Amino acid sequence: MIRKGNKFTHFGRDIDHPPFFEGIEMLHFTDVTFGSFLLHDHDVIEIMLILDGDVGVAVKGERYELPRGCMVLIPPKLVHQTIVPEGTKRYERMVLHIFPEYVKLITKGLPATTYRFQFTDKVNIFDYSPETFWMFRTLFERAYYAITQDKEYQRLVIPSLVVELFVEMEHILLDRVTPPIPATNNLVTTVVDYIDEHFAEPGLTVEQIRESVYVSQGYLSRVFKSFTGSSVYNFLTYKRLIRAKELLVSGETVLDACLSSGFTDYTSFLKTFKKAFHMTPTQYRKKYRQMVDNRESTFGGFTLTVLEGGE
Repeated sequence: MIRKGNKFTHFGRDIDHPPFFEGIEMLHFTDVTFGSFLLHDHDVIEIMLILDGDVGVAVKGERYELPRGCMVLIPPKLVHQTIVPEGTKRYERMVLHIFPEYVKLITKGLPATTYRFQFTDKVNIFDYSPETFWMFRTLFERAYYAITQDKEYQRLVIPSLVVELFVEMEHILLDRVTPPIPATNNLVTTVVDYIDEHFAEPGLTVEQIRESVYVSQGYLSRVFKSFTGSSVYNFLTYKRLIRAKELLVSGETVLDACLSSGFTDYTSFLKTFKKAFHMTPTQYRKKYRQMVDNRESTFGGFTLTVLEGGE
């Protein structure tokens, strides 16, 4: 059971504007079931604050443990999957999505400091004191409150909140002695690397992948899923789907995107794509172009105005 909140507990007011009007999107989820969530990726920076439940997140064959209260940053276009252990009664989190371009724009005019905001290109786990948790929770709630307000309020407040959030995150990273170490497995790492290198080859099968590492199918399936939360087949398929999305937005035809991603059956590709993304490849390309146009016509104009006013 999943509840995707359009309201936060403290601010029971609907969001009046579409997602990313001012460069960010706020979400609030509560789950009361355990297991592995679907493999997915984002075109945005994802920052997730864990409010309840001890969960894991699997990224490229590595598994990070996320205790209650911590925060995780996942960079754009990185395939990942949340794993909720058996026995978890409640998994609640606040999620903030931010366009990378938005971060660059709002930080472009800032004075030179030790804070470079260059930590969004890899997975980062933030663990801290209970006091710091409440500081981050308050920041998330302030951001949610901001996006329920009028457009001028958003354009004045949200950039400063995002900068404050990124400064606090980098402050933790600068003070950290030892970063959290993910659980890894040599077999899983080898398989993930093999898939990354060969997924676009037409006809590549799970059996061929298994043969490349000289283990039984049953053993490979068990170990791979324990570290990734996914089967080898689903992982391979999603890698191909990501490549297809990239080709579609770059201007390739649907057929060319299909064949260049490693799919060999066009009808099967269309069904798989729609099942994964709830839209056809043509619809995805159209939606992506509209989203890019919306970015350029909303937050970009505001940021340029601020920079001009500060010069």
